[in-house]
Amino acid sequence: MKCLDASVVIEIFKGNPYFIRYTEEDFIMTDLTLAEACAIILKQYNEKTSDYWFRKFYSYAKTISADLLYEAVKFRWKAKHKKLSFFDATAYIFARKYQCTLVTMDNDFRHLPGVEFIRSKNPKPL
Repeated sequence: MKCLDASVVIEIFKGNPYFIRYTEEDFIMTDLTLAEACAIILKQYNEKTSDYWFRKFYSYAKTISADLLYEAVKFRWKAKHKKLSFFDATAYIFARKYQCTLVTMDNDFRHLPGVEFIRSKNPKPL
């Protein structure tokens, strides 16, 4: 199963044909990832568009426990040289816990285990 991060979710929202394929297989995301993606859509478009995508992807968003959030805080602290956001660290720890592959366009994850990294300018998995 794939766990999508916000950069991938945004590309799906934009209708990028390369990323649509991720919706054709089993996938999940964290509730924080959905909130982050919808915040970006709200900023770039409008509330109606953000509401639409929130409702459309809500059933794929999984709630994160306090224990997992704390694990993400520790992971982010240990990887401080990578400049990961809290959202990114949470998505990674969530994917690892549920044995999913994290699909991301974030270069900071490029060489971490359990990650499918996609180059943003040339969207091909590495």
